[in-house]
Amino acid sequence: MMKTVALLFLCMALVGSSSLNRVKRQTSEEEQFIKDAEKQITNFIDQIYGGSCLSDDQCTEFISYCHRDTPIQPLGSCRPNWWSWVILALIVMLILGSCAGCCLMQCCCLYKCCQAIFDCLCCCCRNKGYSPANRG
Repeated sequence: MMKTVALLFLCMALVGSSSLNRVKRQTSEEEQFIKDAEKQITNFIDQIYGGSCLSDDQCTEFISYCHRDTPIQPLGSCRPNWWSWVILALIVMLILGSCAGCCLMQCCCLYKCCQAIFDCLCCCCRNKGYSPANRG
């Protein structure tokens, strides 16, 4: 009877350790996946700005080029083209303009919400309405 109980505990310990090993393996696979994703994102960003290059082919096509300080310098760094900066600036201005338009134009569906936020944040933005002068 004692041998059976000892054998049962041994089997339970083996099953438990194998399942722990599988959980550790899954965790390490997830960590490896995250590390690979971070590396790919970093490589993509380096191909746009800041990565080392020898020619324009090593940078992202149509977005950046290989910039060298001097013509005889063999190693350069990827830098965005001037039109990439213009497009980025236009996108930022479009977003800011849309937000300002919704806050300032009464025809926007978010105007009431923005006015309520302004009333909470700033006393000078409150809509106090018209009050006639006291005559009397």
